[in-house]
Amino acid sequence: MRFRLAGLLLFISAGGASGWELDSGRTLDGVPVAFDYENKSVTFENRITGGRRAVPAENLSLRSRQRLLFSTPFRRSHPEGAAGREEKNRLLRLGLLTLAGPLFLGFWIAGWFVAGKFNPLLALSGFLGSWILGGILVVCYLFFAETIGSRSAALIVGVTAATIFAAVFVSAVYGCTFVKGLLVFLLQPLAAVCVAGIGLLVFELILPKETEDRIWRHYVFAPVGLIESPSTSEKSDSSQSR
Repeated sequence: MRFRLAGLLLFISAGGASGWELDSGRTLDGVPVAFDYENKSVTFENRITGGRRAVPAENLSLRSRQRLLFSTPFRRSHPEGAAGREEKNRLLRLGLLTLAGPLFLGFWIAGWFVAGKFNPLLALSGFLGSWILGGILVVCYLFFAETIGSRSAALIVGVTAATIFAAVFVSAVYGCTFVKGLLVFLLQPLAAVCVAGIGLLVFELILPKETEDRIWRHYVFAPVGLIESPSTSEKSDSSQSR
């Protein structure tokens, strides 16, 4: 759930492109169905013809690599062992950061417009408290679901109860009505998507394309295992030249 929402934020903010593209600008047919962790290549399958094609992740456009980052084939490709766990943890931290940052700003903006409260510290306490309270309730309902064997029903009840209690908490923090507290809590994802979209748009306008690509490669794609790290690539090139 966290990875999917984080991926959705990246996907929408990246322009909502419907197709997968190469760095050259050429559109790829099909959708990614598998990722080769060792070779750092992704397999695309044409749903109509059934044909498959392996493409190095390095050859994908920046937007396509961003979409691939939180895709199911990539998340399932990490191997077992210490190295794989570390890269999974990096991906998890990236997903949480991608999710939590815009959500907090969305909560702050929603609280400002709905409840008329601009104080960021007040927003931080309301944001953390409501999500912690809601998370605890959902986990408790899921634990209860394991004993009665009705996971989906308990999840629906748990999410509903968590939303209600989170809204009560937000209304208490902001000193507003329950309805306003509920609106603040429910509007934060929409505001978060807008914040993420505007943030990446400004990021693109300020930085040259080469600099933006280099930042994503060095700080995101290489650490989580989507592409080879620059040091590994340089060693491989030097060994081949010899």
